[in-house]
Amino acid sequence: MAIVNSIRKQIQGAGIPNWGAPTGINPTPGNQSVGISLSTGSAQNNALTLSPGLSRGKFRIRIYSLGGTNPTIIARAYLYDGTSAVDVMLPESTIAPTLTTSPGPCGMDFLREFVTEITATSLCVITTLAGTSPTAQMDLECYGPQ
Repeated sequence: MAIVNSIRKQIQGAGIPNWGAPTGINPTPGNQSVGISLSTGSAQNNALTLSPGLSRGKFRIRIYSLGGTNPTIIARAYLYDGTSAVDVMLPESTIAPTLTTSPGPCGMDFLREFVTEITATSLCVITTLAGTSPTAQMDLECYGPQ
């Protein structure tokens, strides 16, 4: 599934920083990954390569197409520079919501701004999916100034 309402569509204004030149708010190729199938059982590391590396910006994690009975998901997000990792999703990273598939498939959608001391070359989202025959899909998106 494609990302239709991209985070780059946010309008400048209240709470939306201007990161400089217009090219600085458009995601570069490789900063989106869509349709990642989440697996059950042990933690699954899903990495999005950031090119060029970023030390500030926004990321979005979208989890959708939930199936099965009482699907539960834990998601943790880290920015990684090849040596150091920074957790950028506290306190939500410790929440394990039980999501419903009724009245229709629901999901989770996180949007976060970040400023960090590292120049991240990847956004890593570690997910753990549980429940009875659970299924889910995930999209990742990240952008910032060039």
